[in-house]
Amino acid sequence: MGLAVLLVPSSKDEAENPMDPIGASLSVGALGLILYAIIEGPSLGWTSSRVLGLGSIGLILTFIFIRWEKSTTHPMLPMDFFSDRGFTMGLVAISLAFFVMFSFMFTQMLHFQLVRGHSAFDAALRFLWLPLGLMPSAANSDRLCERFGNNNVVSFGLSLIGFAMLVFTTVERETDYAVLAVIFFLIGIGMGLTMAPSTTLVMDSIPNDKAGVGSATNDASREVGGAFGIAIVGSAVNEIYQREMEVPVGLEGHSEVVSESFPAAIRIGNELLALGDEMGHELIVNAESAFVEGMTGAAAISAMAAIINAVLVKLYMPSRIFGEEMPDGR
Repeated sequence: MGLAVLLVPSSKDEAENPMDPIGASLSVGALGLILYAIIEGPSLGWTSSRVLGLGSIGLILTFIFIRWEKSTTHPMLPMDFFSDRGFTMGLVAISLAFFVMFSFMFTQMLHFQLVRGHSAFDAALRFLWLPLGLMPSAANSDRLCERFGNNNVVSFGLSLIGFAMLVFTTVERETDYAVLAVIFFLIGIGMGLTMAPSTTLVMDSIPNDKAGVGSATNDASREVGGAFGIAIVGSAVNEIYQREMEVPVGLEGHSEVVSESFPAAIRIGNELLALGDEMGHELIVNAESAFVEGMTGAAAISAMAAIINAVLVKLYMPSRIFGEEMPDGR
């Protein structure tokens, strides 16, 4: 904190505009309801009245939020910022990159602990290859952007993430950890090439006295992207798991629980093994196989998100570096 006080330049809104509690409430309500509908869809059914009703209310609140921010005198998020392609595409790139990363990390914690039998600490250690790829690529991204342009560097980073996720769709229960380490490393490199240039574009696209708004929006795009990633990919994993899960004969009494929850299936299987019931082993094997099918199948969604993002960035993100324009005028 002391270093921040000494080294971080001062920046504040000279107009000292008041807060926007209505806009904040609308945004929280919209995101909360939409995420709830996505998360509960596989369990309640995508056509259930609760999922459709709450999801629809969330979309309506999103529309109201945008209208409110356009009309209010002191908006929480000025909508005219989005007229700048650097601001908009920077946020899109960051949001979809975190969509992929958060959802991938979420499924891998379950994979390493419940399928491969590692402790929580050992599972976390196996993520180390991601920051080892991220740190050097982020540190050198500015030099790459100077040479190739923001859009090309960010697009390449997203393409790398998409490629890594496509490779991940081939992973099986017995796949060697070395393959997973390479996937983590490639995702880390791609994240580093995506985050730093995109954040720079976002912050360079707004006035200095709105730096707080820009920083908050940048952070919010990460959190929203990650939340939607976990919700959507998690729902896809759960959907595939429920479809692929085969409950062993004789365990029909546990059918609903083990078909809806992979952790519950593993817990019940271990409890049965502790009692000497070999059906516990069959239950665990079936649950692990169904989860891996869901995990790798849902990875295709992440790969598609990253590749589409890469194309959008290549076509629409400005090439300028640190507020300057490249010779082509973009």
